[in-house]
Amino acid sequence: MASSRRTLPWIRSRRQWPGVGLEHQRLGDRALRVHRPPVDPPGYRRRHPRAHALSHRFAVSAVNSRFDQYEGGVCSANGAPPDFNIKAYTPGASGGTPWMNPRPNRQSAQESTHGGRLHTIADLSAPPAGTTGDLYGPLWAHSKAVKFSSYVPGSGEPRNGYARFATGDWGALYPGTPPPASSGYPSSTQPYHQGLGAHYTRPADDLHLAISVVERQVLHIPLLACPVAPGSNVAPPRWRSENSS
Repeated sequence: MASSRRTLPWIRSRRQWPGVGLEHQRLGDRALRVHRPPVDPPGYRRRHPRAHALSHRFAVSAVNSRFDQYEGGVCSANGAPPDFNIKAYTPGASGGTPWMNPRPNRQSAQESTHGGRLHTIADLSAPPAGTTGDLYGPLWAHSKAVKFSSYVPGSGEPRNGYARFATGDWGALYPGTPPPASSGYPSSTQPYHQGLGAHYTRPADDLHLAISVVERQVLHIPLLACPVAPGSNVAPPRWRSENSS
C-alpha cells in the first residue's frame, strides 16, 4: 500500500492507478512492467497515530470529491472536478436503486469465506443457503455484465463492446431465493449514463457542473497477474523516510 501523500494527487485527478505507477490507459491483456512506490516503514502508524488519522481523512475527502463533496479544503473542484452524475445509488435510500426488486440492502455483494479465502457470494459457483436477491448490492448501475465467450485472447475490446447479458439473466448470474429481478431498468442505457430523471443527480453548483467529468466517480482497478519469481528484476518494497514530505 502506497503512502496516501503520494497517491492523493492521482486519486483526485484520476490520472493514475495508485500504488502501481501506471498511467490510466486501456491495456487489455498486454504485459506491462510496474514498480512499487515507497511505503510507510514498519511501526509508522503506531508511532504517528495522528498523522495516520489525518492521512485517512484526507484520502476519504479526495475520493469523495467525485461526488461534489469538498470538506476540509483538501481538494478543490478546479483540480478535482466532480462527476457529471453524482448520484450515489445508496441501498435503502429513497430512490437509491429503483431498477431492482427486491431492493438491495448492501453497497456490495455480501462477503463469504469459502475454502479459507474471502469471496463475495457473487464469486461462488453456488451461493450459501439462505442467499436472497437483496444481498448482491446494486446491480449494473454503471455497466452490464459481459459474456466471456465474446472475448478473444490477444485482441482489444471490440468497438461496440463485448456481448452483454440481459437483465433476464439475473436469476442465473445472481442466484437466490428469491433472486434479484429488474424493475424498470432503462432500456436505452445504464442508470449512471442517464442525463436526467430518477437515476441522475447533477452537481449543485453551476460552475461545478460546467467543469464536471463523465465517469469521474468510476474507480478503475487493474487486475494484475504477477508470475515473476523474486530476482534481479523484482524490486522489494522501499521504506519511505519518516522525514520526507
